[in-house]
Amino acid sequence: MVAVAVLTAVGSALFPVAPATASISASTVTTIVNRAAGMCLDVPGGSLDNKKPVQTYHCNGGANQQWEYLPSTTPGYGQFRNVASQKCLDVRGASTDPGATIQQYICMDVPNQKWSYVASLGYLRALHSGGCAAAEHLQYKAPVTQHPCNPSYFVFTLWNVSI
Repeated sequence: MVAVAVLTAVGSALFPVAPATASISASTVTTIVNRAAGMCLDVPGGSLDNKKPVQTYHCNGGANQQWEYLPSTTPGYGQFRNVASQKCLDVRGASTDPGATIQQYICMDVPNQKWSYVASLGYLRALHSGGCAAAEHLQYKAPVTQHPCNPSYFVFTLWNVSI
């Protein structure tokens, strides 16, 4: 079988969209760790606020660094709901632009809250844009934003989801 990558035009950028096959198939609680920085995806201060941007932070086992993966009806995609806030990982305003803020927001059945994760690739890819979650830098408290899944962001877009 030959897999064909599809290029989707979004805003002024092209995000390659590969067929999604999630490695996670059932509801499970996990941490999401940036491979390069070794830091966890974190809701700052355990905030309960909608539109609170997520960041990378030293892994400390807090509930604000725990994410429940919820499979969706879209094959290969699901939501990541924060254990502390019960809000979902979300691309702000369903933006398709590179650099768009990734935040927590009340969970809804919308494409900008659906993510695929394939362990062999390490990408957290948003359904609505094909863009990947990326740490803006490798120090702690790095903002996490959406960027193309390509080698120019290679170090910053790779994650481990421990299940």
